[in-house]
Formats: sequence, structure tokens, C-alpha cells
Amino acid sequence: FYGNINFLKGGILFADVINTVSEQYAEEITSGSEYGFGLEDVLNRRKKDLYGILNGVDYSIWSPDEDEYIPVKYDTRSLLQKLENKKALCEKTNLKFDPEVPVIGMISRLVDQ
Repeated sequence: FYGNINFLKGGILFADVINTVSEQYAEEITSGSEYGFGLEDVLNRRKKDLYGILNGVDYSIWSPDEDEYIPVKYDTRSLLQKLENKKALCEKTNLKFDPEVPVIGMISRLVDQ
């Protein structure tokens, strides 16, 4: 990528912060392995700004009965409140609200690795 145009390299060099799917993968892409795809040196220059963030929810620190970012708090004794959050999400994302139709969110890879 040296001597050529590479938009990813430019993004890495000028980003405020760089994140990837896990701390382990952050190590792999800076270690000279195949996962850096030739950008290992550039990533190593920005290593102090490179963070691995795991997919998913850490239930030891997050709970819907304490979440300040959802419209209605709920717990296992008040699951009907969850429906109000679904309605608010549908309104915010311009989805048709139907209490009988599930709204599914997914954190996943888009391609095989």
C-alpha cells in the first residue's frame, strides 16, 4: 500500500480513534500476521488509539431496569414495559409498529472470516 492510494490507510492515519471487534483482533492486526493485510505498520503507529470492543452486552454492568437511554425501564416483573420501548424504537426508525410482529436486532459478522 506504500506509494499507492489506500483510503483505509488514510482513514487509519487521520481517525481520532480506531476500533475493532476484540482486543485479541487488535493484537492480531498489529502483529504482522495476515490479518493486517499490509497495514500493520500504519496500525502500529496508531496503536495507542486502537481499541478492541467485544460484540454483545455485558449483563454484569447493563440492565434495562437502570438504563438511562431507553424510554421506559423494565425488569422481569414488568415485561409489558418492554413493549413501550419497542413502540418508541419503531417510531424513531420509521418502522410500522405492530405488537404481534417481532423487531429483531443482531450483532454479528456480515461475512465469514
